Order: sequence, then structure tokens, then C-alpha cells
Amino acid sequence: MRLKSEKELSAQLAAGTLAPAYLLCGSQEYLIDKALAALLKKAVPGGMEAFNLQRLDGKEGIVLDDLLAAMEALPLMARRKCVVVDDLNPEALSAGDLDRLAQEMADLPESCVLAVTVKSFPIKAVKGKKKDKAARLVELFEKHKRAVVLDLSVAAQSDTVRMLRELAQRRGCQLSPQLASHLMNRVGGDLLQLRSEVEKVCAYAGGGAITREQIDRVGALTIDAGVFELSKAILRRDYAGSLRVIGDLLYQKEEPTAILAAVTASFVDLYRAKVAKRAKVEGGEAMNAFGYYGSRQFRYTRAASDEGRYSKDFLREALLVLAQADLTLKSQRMDGRVVLEKAVTQIFLLAQADRPAFRS
Repeated sequence: MRLKSEKELSAQLAAGTLAPAYLLCGSQEYLIDKALAALLKKAVPGGMEAFNLQRLDGKEGIVLDDLLAAMEALPLMARRKCVVVDDLNPEALSAGDLDRLAQEMADLPESCVLAVTVKSFPIKAVKGKKKDKAARLVELFEKHKRAVVLDLSVAAQSDTVRMLRELAQRRGCQLSPQLASHLMNRVGGDLLQLRSEVEKVCAYAGGGAITREQIDRVGALTIDAGVFELSKAILRRDYAGSLRVIGDLLYQKEEPTAILAAVTASFVDLYRAKVAKRAKVEGGEAMNAFGYYGSRQFRYTRAASDEGRYSKDFLREALLVLAQADLTLKSQRMDGRVVLEKAVTQIFLLAQADRPAFRS
């Protein structure tokens, strides 16, 4: 059984339903830890964790015999116990381990709840016969009638905004929905980093209503978020603003090659979304075709909402400019800032020559 969101898991647990096995996976470590905590609270009564909760570290792989022995051991003074495999590396499992685990999944003990988390290794939607071990692991859980798979790669923006506002409120601050979205644009979609940024801004503000100036003054600016700000500056035809974003990223010691790669990736996202729309390919199908899995889906969704403001010719020419800048950075000894600013200037000149590219 595959659940679509943390809310569905919460509803299942609130109804008193516990599956014999859970696979919690995805790129949002904060959501995985939160879902696991809710599951453990239901599976292991308070005060009994020392007796009926056993955790195995899966980062370096696991010895399958140890896992099976833990699952077969009887609980102490309780109906069930829980065995957790933390951050399993599926690629460390052998083909024989997967086959044996598949056999054991067919007859899971009633006295144990198995919870496996996969955080550090991407799980992709793989079609056809050729599947990596992570995809095979998902398949094992999905084939079991009562086991649960929950992919927590992407948090809904509305849920994230609500979470950030609640975090700020608990620290004596008020964060508006608009500024919560602004913080997400600067930091990106990782919930652990967003939580840290809210705590930092609240400490700086000292209480009361948080302002945009406070967020911009002490908040981090990731490369992806900076590139998003750069794209918006281009849309606004704000040349000075675009150069300021580049300066901010360089001030944070980001490498020029990394900044250029992120800018190029952003324009590639826009171009792909543009051609997919022209070919009348739906969002989900396009994301699978272009390889946007997990947290990368947010990039395509954002590009799909913005591609209509650019012409196809403009995007193609901008990509040529960025490709030339990449070649210059990697083949010539030039100041990285000069190369970046030259590329942005050329893109603005393209925009001036192709004004229909900007459709407000």
C-alpha cells in the first residue's frame, strides 16, 4: 500500500491501524523523522522503549540475519515490539538479501512492526525490468497487502508555509504567509534548513512581526534559491538586482562554476517545461521523462508555472550564452565574477531584443 502524504499516515494511526511493515523514504529528512516518531508512539507504549524498541543503523548496510532475529524476538510485557532500520542504504543489500527479504515479507510476525527509513539514497519511479535495488525494495513493500510505503520527498507548499508560521509563533514571532514563501524562495525546500532559518530569524528579531528586511539580512541564500531570485530579477528587467544576487552568492563563498551550473539548470528546466507544454505532455509524464524525481519535482513545477513568460527562442539563445560562459570558466583563467556578470548582461541584451519573451 502506498500512502500519498504524512496526513494519510496520521489518519491511519489515529484510526488505530498498524501495518506490519513501513518504508519511509524520500529527501525530506524532517518529515521522515516526524512520521517515524508518530509511528513509534503508536507502536511502542510509553516507557517500554528500552524493552520493545530495537534500532539498527542501515547506512553501511545491515546483516539480514540480525534483522530477522530482531523481528522474531518476542516483545516484553506488551502485544508488540518495533524494529527500526535507520537510513538504510539499499545498494548495500545483495541480490540474495533482497530475495530472502521478499520471502520473509510474505510471513511477517504479528508481534513485530518493522519500520525502514531511506533518507540518503534516492528512490526513483523505475519502469520496465531494469530496477535498481532501491526500486526493488519499494516493490517488496508494495507487493505486501498490508505493508505501507510513504514517499516524503516533497512537502506541499501550503503545509510548509503553515509549519514555518507555527514555528515562528512558538518563538514569539509573527511570520506572514507572504514572508514564509519568501523565506522558502531564499532557502529552498529542505525542511530542516527552513526550520533552522526560522529559528535564526526569530532570534534576530527578538519577537513581534518578522520583516522582509530581517529575513534578507540574516537568512541564508542557497544557490538554487539565489538562481530563482536571479530569474525573477530578469523577469522584472532588474539588471542591478541580478548583479546583486550574484554578489551575494559569491560573498557566501559559492564557487562561480557552481553558480553558473545552477543558473544553467534553471534555464534548462524552463526550456524543458516550454517544449513539454508545446508537445501537450502533462506535468507528471514530463517529469518522469526528464528524470525529475523526489525533491527535484519542485524545480519542474516552478519552471512550468514560469515558462509562459519566456519565448522559446529567448530560452534557446540564453542557454547558448550560458554554455559559452561555462566553456570560458573551464578553459580560460578569467575572473569568475566577470564571466558570470558578462553572461547575465548578454541575457539582458537578448531580452531587450526579444521583448515578447516577457509576458506579464
